[in-house]
Amino acid sequence: MVWKRPEGMPFPVVWKRFERKRPDGTVVKLKIQDGSKEMQEDLMEFMVKYFMRDETLNKAIGIEYDELAIKEFHELQSSYFDQNLMILCLPDDNVEYDMITNRPPIIGFNLMFVVRKDAAHFPKKVKSEAMQTLFKVFSEMDAVDDVFERYKVDEYLGDAGLSVRPDFRGLGIGHELLKARNELCKAAGFKVSAASFTGLPSQRAAEKCGYDTYQKVPFYKLEEITKTKYNSSAEHLKLMAYVVK
Repeated sequence: MVWKRPEGMPFPVVWKRFERKRPDGTVVKLKIQDGSKEMQEDLMEFMVKYFMRDETLNKAIGIEYDELAIKEFHELQSSYFDQNLMILCLPDDNVEYDMITNRPPIIGFNLMFVVRKDAAHFPKKVKSEAMQTLFKVFSEMDAVDDVFERYKVDEYLGDAGLSVRPDFRGLGIGHELLKARNELCKAAGFKVSAASFTGLPSQRAAEKCGYDTYQKVPFYKLEEITKTKYNSSAEHLKLMAYVVK
């Protein structure tokens, strides 16, 4: 059963508006809002171009170089779209829209989905070598993931990826996306939001946004399991959770 937004929770919502000064001195106005269906293909292009290339796990495994893996990755991420739990960072001023799509450029994103105690949240089988390796990592995470028991919940807000466009990194946009995620979590009635964080910058941003580490997996252990070298800025992959007060 597909999760539905609670009645009375509007869609789309603009969760945050803020400004940032870029290294060249220019000030940009930005907003974080729910992503519409019209933006889904734009998000998939963004994920292939940046998230697959730069995120620690995806980069090490080489998903972007495997056409079958890209297809399977696309199918997995697309399966979450019907839940309408996608937030995007977009320009909030007069900006040139894409001439072909007539939509604003995506600056950053966070794709979420509902994890239920009584339901599988990943497909049982994948065919590509890259996705099989990624699923070995997921299996190791699942082995130590105890959100349901630890926080006494039957469902929580899970995470399918967060990334910021390279030319906008270092401006705290990831931090703002996480704060908006917390607001969405509360508005949607979830008690817990949980995610894995693979690099020091994202782990620090999560800590600033109220996320606590409840489990961690050493990268050397993942390297032994997957026979893959992970060049992370962090020593551990951290499983972190935000509890709605």
